[in-house]
Amino acid sequence: MSYVFEHLDSCLPVTATQVVDSADGRLILSGYGPYLQLIDEASGTLLDRIQIFERNSVHGIQVAKLTSTKSSINVANFLIWGGQSFRLLRLEVDRHGIGSLSPPSSPECAAPDWILSANFYRPENNGLNSSTANRACLITAHNVLFGLELEDDFVTYQADLRLHRIGTGLKSVLYSADVSWLSPEQILVAAGTVFGEIVVWSCILPAESGSIFSGDSSAVIHHLFTGHEGSIFGVDISPEIQWQNDNQTRRFLASCSDDRTIRIWDISDCSSPASTKANAMATLRPATRSTGFGNIFRDDLDMDPEVCIAKAWGHASRIWSARFVDMAVSGQTEFLTLVSFGEDATCQVWGLRLQNDSPIGENFSSHRNAILQNMSTHAYHTGKNIWSMAVHKSSDLTTIYTGGADGSIHSFSIGTNEASFKHGTRVETYDIYDLSLRLPGSLASMAGPRRRQKSDDKLNRYSFVSETCIIGLSSHGTMNMAHISDMKSMEPQQIEQEDIPAISWENIALLDSPASQFSIAGHPELGIGIIGDVKGTLWWYMNDTREILTLTQLNKKITGIFFASSQTEYYEKESPITSLTFVTTSMGTPSANLFFIGDKSSPEDFTNIALDLPPTFLTTSAVFIKHRSCLLLGAKTGHLSVFDLKTAKASHPVVPALTVYNVHARDTVTSITVLQQYHPQDERILTTGRDGYYCIHSLARTGDGNSPWTLQTIHKLAPPFGPYIEGGYFDKATNDLILFGFKSTEFIIWNESTQTERTAIECGGAHRIWAYNPYHANGAYETFAWTKASTFNLFRKTSVLHRAVTIGAHGREIKVAAISEVLFEDGESKHRIIATGGEDTMIRISLLDDAVYTRSRGSLRCLRNLKKHNAGIQHLQWSPCGKLLFSSAGAEEFYVWRLRSIPGFGMGTICEGECPKTAEDSDLRITSFDVLKVFTQEDIEDSFVLCLAYSNSTVKKTPTEPRIISWQHRHCIHQSSIKAMEISSLSDGEYLIVAGGDDNAISISRLRIGATAKSDTTKNSFATISLPQAHASAITTISILEKNTRLESMDSQVYQVFGFLIASSGNDQRLKLWSIQLDSTKPREDGISVSLLQDVYTAVADMASMGSFRSHIGKSDDKEHGKLKDGLVLCGVGVDLWSLRNK
Repeated sequence: MSYVFEHLDSCLPVTATQVVDSADGRLILSGYGPYLQLIDEASGTLLDRIQIFERNSVHGIQVAKLTSTKSSINVANFLIWGGQSFRLLRLEVDRHGIGSLSPPSSPECAAPDWILSANFYRPENNGLNSSTANRACLITAHNVLFGLELEDDFVTYQADLRLHRIGTGLKSVLYSADVSWLSPEQILVAAGTVFGEIVVWSCILPAESGSIFSGDSSAVIHHLFTGHEGSIFGVDISPEIQWQNDNQTRRFLASCSDDRTIRIWDISDCSSPASTKANAMATLRPATRSTGFGNIFRDDLDMDPEVCIAKAWGHASRIWSARFVDMAVSGQTEFLTLVSFGEDATCQVWGLRLQNDSPIGENFSSHRNAILQNMSTHAYHTGKNIWSMAVHKSSDLTTIYTGGADGSIHSFSIGTNEASFKHGTRVETYDIYDLSLRLPGSLASMAGPRRRQKSDDKLNRYSFVSETCIIGLSSHGTMNMAHISDMKSMEPQQIEQEDIPAISWENIALLDSPASQFSIAGHPELGIGIIGDVKGTLWWYMNDTREILTLTQLNKKITGIFFASSQTEYYEKESPITSLTFVTTSMGTPSANLFFIGDKSSPEDFTNIALDLPPTFLTTSAVFIKHRSCLLLGAKTGHLSVFDLKTAKASHPVVPALTVYNVHARDTVTSITVLQQYHPQDERILTTGRDGYYCIHSLARTGDGNSPWTLQTIHKLAPPFGPYIEGGYFDKATNDLILFGFKSTEFIIWNESTQTERTAIECGGAHRIWAYNPYHANGAYETFAWTKASTFNLFRKTSVLHRAVTIGAHGREIKVAAISEVLFEDGESKHRIIATGGEDTMIRISLLDDAVYTRSRGSLRCLRNLKKHNAGIQHLQWSPCGKLLFSSAGAEEFYVWRLRSIPGFGMGTICEGECPKTAEDSDLRITSFDVLKVFTQEDIEDSFVLCLAYSNSTVKKTPTEPRIISWQHRHCIHQSSIKAMEISSLSDGEYLIVAGGDDNAISISRLRIGATAKSDTTKNSFATISLPQAHASAITTISILEKNTRLESMDSQVYQVFGFLIASSGNDQRLKLWSIQLDSTKPREDGISVSLLQDVYTAVADMASMGSFRSHIGKSDDKEHGKLKDGLVLCGVGVDLWSLRNK
């Protein structure tokens, strides 16, 4: 029987990205490893996938030609390159916008050197519907320019590629390059060298030549730019800029380096005929000069050193690329937009303002003419490195698509002019300095502070009461209504008009209160506001009627008002009735008041129940569960109290039925939310706190008179922002969990379900007055108000500015993977789950989809991110029951996680234990461990024996016993360290050991040992054979896939013959399949035989882990799709999924 590996899916760094328009939206082409995938931009659906190269990764995608045929099917040709390989690919899009990738129309071709960039020449008048010759140029890593001609036949769908060397610049090793066609006879090249110089030169082609191969070409060196203090990682040539009312044109060059600077250079003279003649002497010796950091002065080319016209610092580490994406001309002022990305996994937007007051022959002054400023920073990828970027332009918006090392593609939008950066094309911020201020709508006037009249009556409290209304209270008791203009219905041009007000204030009432301190709470969904003052007066405000009435008078100063619940009941012949409850707290008293209002249209008919609070309990949040007649209160000290209101009476205070301390450590419980009810036995409660965690608890009645309620925390995780998590809710459309709070000086709105940031608002931090409206919030609309430096600010988002097109995995190397043998049940179906841990210190729990090709978003779907480790993950292992996950890392960290299914939420995880450290500042790594389940007499809880291996060669076992363990047998099976090992039991006391090491060898050992300590040690045996050079580099992963046994007889005795299938991989990125036979009839090493069955390439670099499983995996159109097969998950820099099938 023969076996073959079948590649199913990958999640690898996205190294190339391109976006094209179709009849029904946009399509994204992304390259990862040697594969190319086609994605629908709107939904993120994977439309098609194809392997482009045999081994090289895709590094660039360039549109060659777009064509429309008679049947209205759009056809696009793309040039794909990576390493030295390049080839042509065809994309076909039908009239419905559905795209597919045709088989490559050209074979995989190889250039003489590493390809850095390519560009096509596109004449203005070219018959796209005919078979025409297309020309392109390629620049390679040694500054050599190649010409590429392709003859495309739309009948045979084949392309004839011809490559020829046409020019050479200064001899140097390049890290980056960009090429641009200035005319049919001139190609401009910008080359960034390893030694920090930028060489700008042109290749002059023969005039009026039908082919770029005919005739002799010449090279002209224009500039040798120096100034960067590191290697040049990115260069980009801007389009030609035409100044208004002027015949002058400009062209600029952007460069970036590992010195973390972005520099702008003037290269306007490169297309000037006079400049070309002046530098004609350079053509005589274009390859005689070697570049270097120290070579920055006048040299044998007689060229003066030049300085950049603008420079700016950016990013936290190396910058990989900086590109011009847009430009706008206004008179003699030019505003160019640049986007850079780098190793810090951020994308930064830059604005370059240029003033044209210099002659064409002169360079700009770096201080007087050009200003380069950072406009915004976008950090959507995880881990390190953004590797690719694509740009899509429309009339009023520029969309940026980025591909990162985490395997995800994200998009965000920026404006098309300077004003849109200052105020946001879709995000507007308006400053109000005084309630008497009436904004004339001049957005430009918002740039700086205004002088205002001094007044001691200032806005000090406010809250949302509807989607577009805010009620505010001044220090003198003046109640005002803020009407927010509706930006949804405005065009982008209208937002910048001066006659459109941003916000207007209306005086509602003057409250009769002696002091300036008020408490206020608004319910935007119901249009209700409740206000309390220091005298204990409680006011009720209805936004529909603008009516305010006195609800009641309490005895103490009201310090807090918290809505607990609301419910609307509908009747056939009557109007719906909305009831609600809220809680008020008072200063200096250990009590609170619970108000029931049966109908919001008659708030004066209410019930007030007094609540006795535990000592030092300062209420900060509340929720009322009507069908269980219980109230939960959260405290500033992190406690939760449960009040049973089933038999409560207004005349008697209610005492807590249960108080759970330190639910959120000693920090504030900021919100309490009830999850959708699925189980009648218990209630699921979501709480958020300023300890940086959100929790889900199970609340249930016990029936015990002494302890009638129990509260158990079943999920506790920390999102990547915090520690001030101010609230959470479930999105009405998607049911995603949305958390909001503060991180440093920003207000963050975070989608915990998709692990993406929805909005980030620079507001100054958590210590201020603020208001957020979660009731009308969604991915396209957010409203947030805050006070900063005595200024009222309003943030509005009216469209989706950022979106995760595809979801990736870890942003750093994955060090270990563990696949659970027990399927995870979420209440509806069962799934296979896999845990991965990486250098990013994260543990990701993902669903491993068996029907890989039936899902649009790949085979891995992340359920939870576990963030508790502070060092790189070393090892992961599941318990046999599949409910517990054990993890170890550096700094002597060892944690035990419990997983469970929570209906209506998904997978719940909580850290239930950790191993104590030998020292608080220990730097030991727990490199590996093993878990053995033991059975106790009670058998109530699972019990385990742990064996931990430390980086100082110490092995610890728990539970500890007073004994010293010594090695009884020691065998040398490798010449150097062992990197991977698998053990399989053959029979009682007999084992197979397969190991791989740094010596590139695989060893197969058969160990026979006594089952007990009293066994005869003379019968122990150890036989090993070694496969030298099994791989071309260190072997880091080994997995035993299949085991079979057959019986053979010899000399009237029956012997067992064992057969194994072994998979191995290493740093050579080869995946190999081995067959091992163990024959008991032959002595020692003679009974071990090994043969290689298959050897394939895997795109995962730095292979660190391999997991195997058996399932019904494979392609949906496979005839053997329903059969059980072995699956392999390879982890390193990315994830690769393979299946093993019979031929």
